[in-house]
Amino acid sequence: MKSTLVQKVSFSLSPFSVAVIGRAARDLADGNASMIVDVAVKCFARLDETEQQSFITRELAKRAAITREGWQHMFWQRLGAMFDVNDQVGNPYAPRRYGDFLVAFLTKSLSEFPNEDDDFNIHATEVEDLMHNRKTWPFPRTESPIDVAETVGQWIRERTLFPFVDSSAATRIS
Repeated sequence: MKSTLVQKVSFSLSPFSVAVIGRAARDLADGNASMIVDVAVKCFARLDETEQQSFITRELAKRAAITREGWQHMFWQRLGAMFDVNDQVGNPYAPRRYGDFLVAFLTKSLSEFPNEDDDFNIHATEVEDLMHNRKTWPFPRTESPIDVAETVGQWIRERTLFPFVDSSAATRIS
């Protein structure tokens, strides 16, 4: 049986990854894209399992966030995981309660749904004091839904006495 040091494989990559590999191959590896991919895989393998899962979860979220509905779904899944809540609500515009706070997506008007590429406006307000302890964030459509959920979740945590447990390391977002 013939032994080889390398194997030829084929797989699909995002345009971003292709650009990074191409640039790194040109600038660092004398045009050898395989070398760049091999180094990247070895770096990934050095991460512990929790860090690997975090990277994979974020990449899965980015792929699911291609559509507006997918972006909202990933936002609600991550925010729910931060507060140990399994989000089962089908309507992405329905407000959700996390501890003493309500969180909702805002639209321009009740009669007009946003366009696919419109930015998001997310609003959080304390249930007992709707007028004072509240915040609205504008987020670009291109922002990661995971990063946005973590921003909103952190803001809620800083304002609540309820001891939430972040089960994100053990929760796979699907």
